[in-house]
Amino acid sequence: ENLMDSLQRLAPGRGGQQKRLVALGGSCCCFFFLLLSVGTLTPLQYGLTVNLITKQVNSEAVYEGGRHLIGPWKSFLAFPSTRVTVSFDNMKDSQGPLQTRTKDGLALTLQLAFQYRIEKDQLGKLFA
Repeated sequence: ENLMDSLQRLAPGRGGQQKRLVALGGSCCCFFFLLLSVGTLTPLQYGLTVNLITKQVNSEAVYEGGRHLIGPWKSFLAFPSTRVTVSFDNMKDSQGPLQTRTKDGLALTLQLAFQYRIEKDQLGKLFA
């Protein structure tokens, strides 16, 4: 039994309704496919696309924050577009100080902080 026989049982003698039903089903499938093709980034992010099937990163195109049409089997790898602070000290939100020993065996505690920012035009080189 094919699709048209099934549709005729749903709406016998009404060819116009069958066409509308098929058109509605096709439209819903296209809309669902389009929704799967949209990726989003927050305003303070850069993104590279990654293929969810092959796990390959496209390092050629760098996207900024917003909604983008990237394809149904792709997703974004997001990176901050602002400065990021990495801190190793006794502050509340830090990693804690670095503990090590000198060559002579003396205890050494390092407290440091640094900032970095990824430049948009250099982001693709992280995956090259």
